[in-house]
Amino acid sequence: MNVSFDIEGIKTEDVEIVMEAIKNEQKYITLSSGELVKIANKSIEELVGIVDSISNLKVGENKISKIKALQLAQISKNIQEDLVKIDEFKDLFHKIKNREEIEPNNIKVNLFPYQKLGFNWLKNMYDIWIRRILADDMGLGKTLQTISLLNEIYQEKPKFHCINYCAKFTAL
Repeated sequence: MNVSFDIEGIKTEDVEIVMEAIKNEQKYITLSSGELVKIANKSIEELVGIVDSISNLKVGENKISKIKALQLAQISKNIQEDLVKIDEFKDLFHKIKNREEIEPNNIKVNLFPYQKLGFNWLKNMYDIWIRRILADDMGLGKTLQTISLLNEIYQEKPKFHCINYCAKFTAL
């Protein structure tokens, strides 16, 4: 996703100074011209969050991932309102907002509550096409949660055979 960024009234060469000042929550900065400027933005927390979220943010066009866009939408109402206008994100927000807790189908093992939580998290991430890794202490059932997820995907799309996970899969 491409995001355009600029700071109104600030020269390109002063942007790094401004960004650093925002990160350090400074109230005043001196620009390269010698001009003293007060950072007087009522949404300074929003700016700090945006600057922290995107480490390589530069003036002009920036390429960011969907997950970064979603993080920015949580930080900024303005960004969220802009993203909701894009069909792809409208669907994504709808799926996130309306996700349901489900029980794994067609598997003959009872999952513990924390395993159900992990399974549902993996399933929700899969459904919105955001890839993540489930990690916790050894022996808590990540393999079982993953098998449950793969089985769930197989039940939904039998011809798919989980090719995206680089594994041959046979129904359990």
